[in-house]
Amino acid sequence: MKRILLVVAAVFCYLIADAQLEKGTQLIGASATMNARNNDIDSIRNVASSAYNLNLRYGRLVANNFAVGISVPLTYSRIDQQSELTWGGGPFIRYYSPFEETEGEGSKLNLLLEARGTYSQSNFEDRNLKINRNTGYMGGAVGVGVIYFFNESVGLETLADYTFLYSLSNSDKSNGLSLNIGFQIYLNKYGF
Repeated sequence: MKRILLVVAAVFCYLIADAQLEKGTQLIGASATMNARNNDIDSIRNVASSAYNLNLRYGRLVANNFAVGISVPLTYSRIDQQSELTWGGGPFIRYYSPFEETEGEGSKLNLLLEARGTYSQSNFEDRNLKINRNTGYMGGAVGVGVIYFFNESVGLETLADYTFLYSLSNSDKSNGLSLNIGFQIYLNKYGF
């Protein structure tokens, strides 16, 4: 009986071990950004602004080190009497390249390459001018970063990316660089 339990335990441990970046693993995660600043705009001095961004992700590794999924960004920003709420969603693809591997374990540190597309809806309001405008945007981003795994299931990642957006209703467009920090949880194909 002890041998049977030992064999069952060994098989179970084998099945859940090293699930980090294997085909079938699910990833669930979020990154957040928050900033507050004072701005000098033309002749107006000390205009306070703040912005909050939350980016949720769910994906699945469709091959070892290669994930696809969906990203759901949510952003709120405010400057003086103006505010903007933006939400959206879109697909992403990721490729992980290990820096080093320890036998029997996955790499603790991986290079991360990501590309994503986004559709977003923005609601802009200016309380002084009594303007309320809804705009749809299409865009995308490409980025490179690193992910450090604390254990087989939890990784801390940093991602520097180039993002671009263009309006679906006018000539507005934007692009820029950003640095994102977040946690990802990796669940193997058995949910552990």
